[in-house]
Amino acid sequence: MAVFVRFSSLLTMSVFCCSMAFSQTQQPVYTRHVCVKVKDGKRAEFAAYLPERLKEAKVRVDSGALKSYAVAESVSPRGSSSRCDYHFFYAYDGFPPELGLGQASPANIAGDRLYSAESMDIWRREDGTNPVGAKGQYHRLNFTKVNAGKVGEWLRLQSTGWKPMAEIAAKQLGTGWVAGTLVMPGGSALPYNAMTVDIFPNWAAVGKGIPSRTFWNQVHPRSDLTAYFDDVAAIAVKTEVHLVKIVDRISK
Repeated sequence: MAVFVRFSSLLTMSVFCCSMAFSQTQQPVYTRHVCVKVKDGKRAEFAAYLPERLKEAKVRVDSGALKSYAVAESVSPRGSSSRCDYHFFYAYDGFPPELGLGQASPANIAGDRLYSAESMDIWRREDGTNPVGAKGQYHRLNFTKVNAGKVGEWLRLQSTGWKPMAEIAAKQLGTGWVAGTLVMPGGSALPYNAMTVDIFPNWAAVGKGIPSRTFWNQVHPRSDLTAYFDDVAAIAVKTEVHLVKIVDRISK
């Protein structure tokens, strides 16, 4: 019979140090995430304008100003209950450049006529496996509120607990996974300060999901998945989950 122990008891400082090598040995990737709400009756016009925005982004990517650009349409939630109809993602090698005066966001494509930029966050990618996005993929954005002073522990649990399972899923299912932390804005009143992203190659893969317990038992045979979830839940909670579909993406 397998002997199960709490996952946290298996982690040592040496494991933690090794798990964080992803962010320490490579130039960190930062992403500006812009949440856009399209005005009533303007959805078709907004979608028609996106190819022009892609052309502009290609110039910036080709020049090296951007690492990559992507725009995603919200799948769930959707409609008046959703705070974002579209999500713009601008990735940079290193900390992003300052926005010029009067630039409300880098997604300033048609002013107040078509949309409003509801929020703009800057994220730092901390870890991941098979993180490259592509047009047609579905991404599940798990916005998470981590308790004060516990972000390091949360990252440790993600990198040493979830990541090995995500690596098997990437090989067998073509999925991907990313963990990141919020850089700007800040403050205890914010509803989230961290995020994981589950990447699915197509809609069918979203429906099938990931056989978490099967993969978990392969990489953590002496620890219990439920105990791991309990450890994560003790320091963090998912406050929002958005499913989006990548409409366009460009990178070098």
